[in-house]
Order: sequence, then structure tokens, then C-alpha cells
Amino acid sequence: GAAEAHLFAGGGAGGGGDGEGLLIRLVPSNSHPDLAHSANFRKLASRPGLRLRVVGRLDPARAATLRPLAVGPLPDGTATLRLPGEWMGHADLGYDRLEGAHFPSADELPSVEALSAFPPDPVAEAPLWRLRRLVEVAVSGGRRTAAEPARAGDRVSATAALRRSGFRAAADLADALAAEADRRGRDVFGRTRQADPGGYARVWLAAAVYLSGTERALVEATWQPSAAA
Repeated sequence: GAAEAHLFAGGGAGGGGDGEGLLIRLVPSNSHPDLAHSANFRKLASRPGLRLRVVGRLDPARAATLRPLAVGPLPDGTATLRLPGEWMGHADLGYDRLEGAHFPSADELPSVEALSAFPPDPVAEAPLWRLRRLVEVAVSGGRRTAAEPARAGDRVSATAALRRSGFRAAADLADALAAEADRRGRDVFGRTRQADPGGYARVWLAAAVYLSGTERALVEATWQPSAAA
């Protein structure tokens, strides 16, 4: 079924169509108007119940998301694509253009239930955005901007939300980054001066590496049937 810019498909290892409880998001690989990806994607999305094989590129930043590069019919020929012989059993979604004759009739397609809700996206739903925002602000706005949450008292509520969700390491890193950004030293005359940038850089790097690894682990978990059931 289609939803906004996504096409949802049941993924079965043997092409049997049962999906084994795993629902995959299909997203166009390229939106360039001179390529056929978007047009082919719309035609595929308009035919719920179509059975096909997909060759695509995993999107490492999105939950259970595949960017299709080519599609082909299933061997049993039931409710599947009917491609010309010269296409060698597959359609290159960027260059070949699917037409009505390549699809089974509406009567041949099995009925499918419409999605009542989007599948869960653990990356979008996790409060890791609080740490991500701090990491990004530290780059775009610099050390002074990254220190603002500590001065305004927002750090307590942000880290509390992370701890409640089980992301204790993320909370500790957010605390450490904000505190290090706000750290000041004093010279021999008692005047404030910025602390050694080395410590700040190390804490920022630790937070960025943790964030990247944790988000990737959350995405990888969505490819397990038990996570999507």
C-alpha cells in the first residue's frame, strides 16, 4: 500500500509474499525528472496486491527502508509483472518505463488491507533527537551555543527524558557536552578564559560516535521480523 512518499511492502525471503511479519518501506531511489524512478514508483503504488521481486539499496538512516533499483516478476506468474522478453526478466526503475500492459488486471490482484497506521519508527520515536540537536548545535553555533542548555536549565529536562527511555549513556553524554561547553578557566589575574578546546572536542566526538552507532543499531533492529510484528 502507498502512504505519502512511501510504498509499504511485505518482505518474504523466498518471495512467497507472506512477509514473515516484516513490513518494508520502499522509497524512490532518485527523484530526478529525467529518470523514471518516480513515474514507475507511482505506477507500482497504484496497484496494491502486486507481487514482485525487488532489488534495492538499503537506507541505513531509516527504519526498514529500501530504495528499489530494479523489479521483476515472481516465477509462479500470479498477480505479478509481465515484462517484455528483451528486458531480461527485470525492469530497471531508472531507465525502463513501466506501462499498463506490464501489470496484471485489477481482477487478478489479491485484495489487501489498507494500513491503519504507519509502522513504528524507533529512530524517529526515540528521544535521541535531544542529543542529536546538541551535537548539531555544537557544530553550527559553536561552543557558546552548545552551552546554552546548561545555563537555561533545559539540560535537566532533556537528560531526564533520555534516562526515562533507557538511553542513559545518551543522557550522560548530553550532560558532559553541555557542561564542557560551559566550562571556563581563569588566568593568573582571575579573568575568565575559555577552557582547553581539547576536552570539548573529545566529548563532542564521543557523543557523535555514540549517536551514529545507536541510531544505526535501531535501524538494523527494524529489519528483524520480530521487531516489525
